[in-house]
Amino acid sequence: MPLRSGAVMSRGDGPLEELPKFADGNAPEQLAPERARPEQLLYVDRMLRITCTVTPASSVIWLAGEIDATNSRAMLSILTQARRIDERLILDLGAVTFADISAIKALTAFTADHTLHVRNTPRQMARLMSLLSLPPFD
Repeated sequence: MPLRSGAVMSRGDGPLEELPKFADGNAPEQLAPERARPEQLLYVDRMLRITCTVTPASSVIWLAGEIDATNSRAMLSILTQARRIDERLILDLGAVTFADISAIKALTAFTADHTLHVRNTPRQMARLMSLLSLPPFD
């Protein structure tokens, strides 16, 4: 489902901020304001932002923006470190707007042990994985 702005969540270090909502108007379970926890910034560059939200059920790592050869190694390093946050880790790719082959290779390596749940894989990323004969994340 496409995302649109609308769900509100506190960042802990500043004012309330707009976060994605599904096109049907429903916020993902982990974004519901009454269940939200402070969002922690794990990584940011001019194209990619990686944040983490810890909830009682699980921790969610949010990727937003573009992933390519310039930042895929840094992304993989941050995600590898993030595994220490929670054993019930969820990786949300819903706000990824572009991913090249280096991104797919890094994410495939990160998810190879199948110990985390990947959700909201963008259509273009799923198509690239299909063209490469890789199994889908979701």
